[in-house]
Amino acid sequence: MKSNKWILWLLFALTLAIRLKFAFSVPHFSSDTSYFVLRQVEHITATGLPLFQDTLSYSGRVLIFNPLYMYILALFNLFLPLSLVAKLLPNIFISSMVFLIYFIMRDTTKNNKVALFGAVVSTVIPILYGETLNDASVYSLVIPLTLLVLYYFIKIREDVRYGVYCSIVLVALALMHPSSVLVPITFIIYYLFLKLEGLSCTKAEREVIIFGTLAVLFVQMIIFRNSFLLHGTGVILQNIPRALLSNFFKDITLPQAIYQIGIIPLLYGVYMIYRYLFREKDFTIYFYISFAISTTLLLWFKLITINSGLIFLGTILLLLFTQRFKLFLDYIKRTKFAKFESAILFGMLISFLLTSLIPALALADTTTKNSLQSYEVDAFTWLEENSLSDEKVLASVEEGHVITYYSRRMNVMDSNFLLINNINQLYEDVSSIYTTFSQTEAVKLLNKHKVDYLVLSPRVKKEFDIEKLAYFSRQCFEIVYRTEQIKIYKVLCHVEEI
Repeated sequence: MKSNKWILWLLFALTLAIRLKFAFSVPHFSSDTSYFVLRQVEHITATGLPLFQDTLSYSGRVLIFNPLYMYILALFNLFLPLSLVAKLLPNIFISSMVFLIYFIMRDTTKNNKVALFGAVVSTVIPILYGETLNDASVYSLVIPLTLLVLYYFIKIREDVRYGVYCSIVLVALALMHPSSVLVPITFIIYYLFLKLEGLSCTKAEREVIIFGTLAVLFVQMIIFRNSFLLHGTGVILQNIPRALLSNFFKDITLPQAIYQIGIIPLLYGVYMIYRYLFREKDFTIYFYISFAISTTLLLWFKLITINSGLIFLGTILLLLFTQRFKLFLDYIKRTKFAKFESAILFGMLISFLLTSLIPALALADTTTKNSLQSYEVDAFTWLEENSLSDEKVLASVEEGHVITYYSRRMNVMDSNFLLINNINQLYEDVSSIYTTFSQTEAVKLLNKHKVDYLVLSPRVKKEFDIEKLAYFSRQCFEIVYRTEQIKIYKVLCHVEEI
């Protein structure tokens, strides 16, 4: 057992070192939401409260979000630079998965070798490198906490005190992210499985199921009550503009699932679901299967973004794959190949690493290459120094949070769509400003939204499929900032409404 601890710590250190090598190879982050997190952490550090009344996002609006993750980062920001905290802490959180996977599989399989194997393969789930490597992503802590909920729940049958631990972690998870609703859905599916199979649910399990479901739903209703009142069921789709829905809620394809989850966990995970649904019974495996089904259903009905869904699905399929590996080793022990158990274990480990490590490293490389570039930061910093504090800047949606962070200027749009009225019309206006051939139409829309500066960047060109502003003229627009990659235009003209 002592040697396993050293191996686990070595795995943790190696995983963290690889992730940090990629994360610190670039100075900035890969997602716009990281800059939203940074602003919130700065505000919490300075005032003790999140920034719920934002005068810059959408030129002034109320923000709604789960704040616990920002508070955790702010706690460390009290004695460490935020630039270090936002890159280091998320990678520490997600690297801690090796310990959780090991303890879960050790208690599930009663086999230290299998548990250690699961810990090793957990270090190279490709989708986790794509989504949490160079971002201040809340998923870096949501995934370990979700695993902790699973661990405590499956331990309830051994000791009812784990029900208390499970409930506490689940409340923390609810305060951290709305994806916590996956757990109550999992509880309900698990309970139905037991009823269908004629199995009994313990009193402690029922209490956790009832309390956990009500607690998570209550927390989300309190936080997002205004969103429910304004958007109704549309809040599930986060009020994302129709034109952008396909970017967030795509149909999952088999090649994509293989690439981002790994072919071996996917195939064996699916096999385990089939085996225990139709041939065998096991309380713990039923719980894992319930989580996989709840995630798949949300993906199928496009109630969760594809990347978020694949993160959860990849994690739970890894647990099912490790369980399948334990059954395989049990079979080997009953054959004449038992003396080759260590060699077989090593061979399977190598095959897994070859099929998952390469996609993981490829996604890590892509993630760092997609990070915010220094020339983009220079342009937005220039705006802070050379524009008035009440002026407004238009850029792509994914640059909205970057504008508010580096320029400290009002944006027209960003990727936080909740509580924004007429979001579809607003996005259509922004799209028209960049794609129209009519200068009169463009100026009318710019005046309508009181835009002072117009950004033409590589991200704008990609989002709207343009190379330049077709209607540009020096009478109405002044190029106030120009580099090889980015131009910033000052809007000069006004069109009088008749």
